[in-house]
Amino acid sequence: MHSEVFVVHPVASSRSVLSATVVAVVAVAALGIAACSNPEPATVELTGHLPKFNEKGQTAKLQVSVKDKRGKPFVGRNPELLVNTSNAKVMLAEGDDESMSIKLKATGSGPVTIEATAYGIKGSRKTDVQIPTVIEAKKAPPKRMRVGKKFKLEVVVKDDAGRVIDKPKLKFDQDEPCVLVDRDGTIEAGAVGECNVIVKSRGATARFPIDVR
Repeated sequence: MHSEVFVVHPVASSRSVLSATVVAVVAVAALGIAACSNPEPATVELTGHLPKFNEKGQTAKLQVSVKDKRGKPFVGRNPELLVNTSNAKVMLAEGDDESMSIKLKATGSGPVTIEATAYGIKGSRKTDVQIPTVIEAKKAPPKRMRVGKKFKLEVVVKDDAGRVIDKPKLKFDQDEPCVLVDRDGTIEAGAVGECNVIVKSRGATARFPIDVR
């Protein structure tokens, strides 16, 4: 007579299966939350106001803004901020990791691109520098004028790259009272003598001699 041996395999209870499932779901959710709470940097923007650069040595400051894929600010360690410009003869740039900012300094005239790299991601911004250097008369004023006569002096201002500056700020004056010059450049011969009409635009100056008789 043969005896039979029965092997009984333990069957997990529905409660233990449910518990294991809940643990797995919670673990996956935790990983998802961790991934969402630690997004990766996606874009770099250079923000802040850029003035109209028209003087050599003029400075300005930009902020470097890093954002994630959701468009929200990203804050991390060791951004390794690197900054430069497309033309050092036009503008110099100096970066600060702690404040995530860029200090700019105009050195000459011309178009220029400012670039910043943080977390290996590059951002850029363009501007144009026009430093008045040369003032020329569209029509040269007469070297001799009679008392009471008038002449409208119109000038062209160019930057150190030879480009004409649109709507430059001008200041008209005279060094002696033999002529009077108003704000729009109209010259009136007032008394006999020799003098100069002076025109200024930022750092540029031009003189036009006049002999009043």
